[in-house]
Amino acid sequence: MFNEDQTLVGVITVFPLGLSLEDYPKLRHTLAQLPPAREFFFHSSQLLKEQTPDSGTLHRTGKATSTHQYFMRHTHGKQDQLVMAVFVLDPYETILDGSHSKFLSYIKDPDSTEKELPGPTGQLESEKEFLGLQQFARGEIALFASCGNKQPEIALDAYQKAIQYGLSDPKQLAEAHHRLGLALRSMGRLPEAATTLEKALTIQPYSAVILNSYGSVLAELGKLPKAIETYEQALALQPNYAQARFNLAEAYESHNPKRAIQEYETFLILAENNPEEMTKVDLAKGRIKALQGGARQ
Repeated sequence: MFNEDQTLVGVITVFPLGLSLEDYPKLRHTLAQLPPAREFFFHSSQLLKEQTPDSGTLHRTGKATSTHQYFMRHTHGKQDQLVMAVFVLDPYETILDGSHSKFLSYIKDPDSTEKELPGPTGQLESEKEFLGLQQFARGEIALFASCGNKQPEIALDAYQKAIQYGLSDPKQLAEAHHRLGLALRSMGRLPEAATTLEKALTIQPYSAVILNSYGSVLAELGKLPKAIETYEQALALQPNYAQARFNLAEAYESHNPKRAIQEYETFLILAENNPEEMTKVDLAKGRIKALQGGARQ
């Protein structure tokens, strides 16, 4: 499956009659090591016929940015069979979930000639909602470089479309505005980024992550007092938020070095053992030395 940018985002392989794993020992061993992520019944009609229904097990594994789903069918008195294998980039996983009735409908009931729709039926999302979710996932891939390079222009287009289509979950709608703000910021369109992040905060006013992003844009716009206030709001909600703590220290450097040193020291306590923060840890240590040296002069 390709998105509108011709990026391969997922592959769904269905084995309607099932595939024995007897000739695939490596895959069979891998699945045996994985705990079930989900268990369900395939054909509810078997219950009406007083038959033991086929049960299904979802096994999930993957890499840093992608997920593999394997659906196994268990039939009483028969060998377990693989009925579906899904490879998908993480932002698209909820959309291309193999458990969706659209995909399970391709799997045949070996004991029935009737066409039925197996699996959980659930309430289907509206067409616009589904399109909105697709665009949100498209934006994630472009903004966070899931396929190599960051593409903020594509992310901008995708998040705008996601918002236009509509997202029923308020948190996801707020996050679409947040991500749109991040895309605008990366393109240097800071006033628009600030306005967009303000919209996100009207939906989710107590999000420490969105507040931190808003503070960073305000700091880049030279509005340091407002940026400091925003970082402190984020830290009031999430005191151990290392990134916001670093940003607050940075904002204090120019006019309150003593407070900046205190905030950098707090950041070091929070981030010292976090490999993802090592670059900032080194920066913080260097800045503490520089600020202390300046205070002695």
